[in-house]
Amino acid sequence: MRSNARRLSGCRDELPVKKNINNLGYSLAETNTKSVYKMSTRCCLGISEAELTNEFNKTLEKLQELEIESAKMLDVSNHDEIYDKVMRSFAILNSAHLINYEELATILIILRTGVNLGFINLTETQVNQLQTLCRNKNNTLISKSESKELAEKIKEILKGEQNV
Repeated sequence: MRSNARRLSGCRDELPVKKNINNLGYSLAETNTKSVYKMSTRCCLGISEAELTNEFNKTLEKLQELEIESAKMLDVSNHDEIYDKVMRSFAILNSAHLINYEELATILIILRTGVNLGFINLTETQVNQLQTLCRNKNNTLISKSESKELAEKIKEILKGEQNV
C-alpha cells in the first residue's frame, strides 16, 4: 500500500494516503514489517460504538478498493514481474521447512496482490487463517521448532483447496 495506492481522491496533487486518512479522522502507523500498516481512529467522542465501527469498516473497504485498483494498474506495466513474484512467494509457503512471522507477513502482502489480480486462487478463509498466524507476532526471533511448526501450519492451510 505504501507506494501503490498514492491517493484517495482525484486530486492532481497525488496526496499520500496517510494524509488523507488523517483528514478522515484516522491514524495510520507503519509496523515493523514496513509494508503493513495499523489503522486506528483518532476521534471517538459523540459517536456510538456501532457508528464508529461502521465508519471504520467503510474506510477500510475504500482502502482495500484503492489497493486493488493500484495493483491492477501495476499489473498492466509489470505483469510478468508481478506474476513471478506472486508465484515465487506462493511456492515458498508451499515448500518452506522453516519460516518466521516477518517473512510470512511480507509474503501475505504479495499473495493478497496475487489473489486480487487472479493469479492464485486462495479463499478469503485461507488468507485470513494465514493472517491470524502472524497477528501480534512482532518478534522475528523464534526457535527452530516454532519456525518449523509455523511452516507446517501454513502448508495445512494451503492444502485446503486447489490453489492455482
